[in-house]
Amino acid sequence: MSQCTALILCEGHEIDCVGSSLACFRFCVCRFIVGATYPAAWSLPFTVAMEIITPKYRAAFATAASISYNLGALIVVGIAYWIQNWRELALATCVPLCYVFVFWCFMPESPRWLLTRRRIPEVQSFLYKVARCNSTRFEPQQMEKILKEHDKDWDNITKTKNYSYLDLIRSPNLRKKTFLLAFINCANLSVYLGLSYYSPSLGTNPFLSYTLSVLVEIPAYLFVFLVADRLGRRLPTVGCLLVGGGALLATALVSSDHSSTLLTLGLIGKLCISASFTFGEIYEQELFPTVVRSQGASLTQYVSNAVACVFPVVNYLGEAYIAYPVIIFGAFSVIAGISALFLPETLGADLPQTLLDGENFGRDMTWKDVFQVCPACPTKARTPEVLNNKRCFLSGGGGRAADNALPDAPVVTGAQTSLLTETGNL
Repeated sequence: MSQCTALILCEGHEIDCVGSSLACFRFCVCRFIVGATYPAAWSLPFTVAMEIITPKYRAAFATAASISYNLGALIVVGIAYWIQNWRELALATCVPLCYVFVFWCFMPESPRWLLTRRRIPEVQSFLYKVARCNSTRFEPQQMEKILKEHDKDWDNITKTKNYSYLDLIRSPNLRKKTFLLAFINCANLSVYLGLSYYSPSLGTNPFLSYTLSVLVEIPAYLFVFLVADRLGRRLPTVGCLLVGGGALLATALVSSDHSSTLLTLGLIGKLCISASFTFGEIYEQELFPTVVRSQGASLTQYVSNAVACVFPVVNYLGEAYIAYPVIIFGAFSVIAGISALFLPETLGADLPQTLLDGENFGRDMTWKDVFQVCPACPTKARTPEVLNNKRCFLSGGGGRAADNALPDAPVVTGAQTSLLTETGNL
């Protein structure tokens, strides 16, 4: 199933369920369906966009997507303030999902996904649109020549099997990265949702406390935009998780009577976990190979949401001592920050295309790399090109990557690659 079609089905189920939840049992069933479809409804369009845009604009796009989510949360605060009935609130907040059906015909399919499925005419059509948008020329003869020369390679890569979630854990290095990304995403989502749900309890006015917890995310996303292409993904992720976790653990030293201090520490933790969340989303798209990228992103989302179900229960511990839930969030964040040290840096790297590319990326990490404080230079980073004998992918590598590609590597070169690097203008 294509990524755009899956997105439409997920959004349709959410609207259907929220709008029809009348009885208690039906409400529980519908909420289960909403919870099952929401992760894909968020991760699929994010994946499609990350597969289209060039590495130069990945951090900018992730920042824009996070700020959009943030603005939506602010709108929900206003709606909740004026609509006190929960049923009417649920109905009002699901109506905006209808816009997806209006813009369905304008949503492009991922050219990477199309290429792995050998749907060449659709890839060419997409490149024609990119060329018209960017006032450049597209020569289809170049793609036909490449596909003809590497027809056997593409058959081996794309026609021997249908990729599944199991492919994420078959090889050791890809399995390690999958487990680490799933755990880090669990911490990001659980702590983020836990603080979002619990922040009204940290102050005297629940609407004001929640609004502040939402507003504090904006500088976090701007921090991601300013830092991601300078310090990379790995070091900021580790730093945000450790600093945020430390701030949350510090609430153990504060008396429950000092609500302002508790709220301040909680907001610092929310700021750091929001930045870590965005770095983690970029990390996922850059570490999972194209053939299983959707499965990888969905897997981490589903595991994270399953674990996050426990944290509303954790919030009830605040009845005994107001800082108990925040301390648990802090400990979870610190452990995740330490785990992120074992992920490879992806700064300046092309997206891996095949399972072999995903397995080779970061496979030769040493203990020195694990505790490396300064990120590697983008031009010297351990990109899939270097780790996999300079294999070239359909991404923003440009002519340089194409020139270095081995003869047996299926590539997209010349005008096709340069056109794809400019698709951020679409």
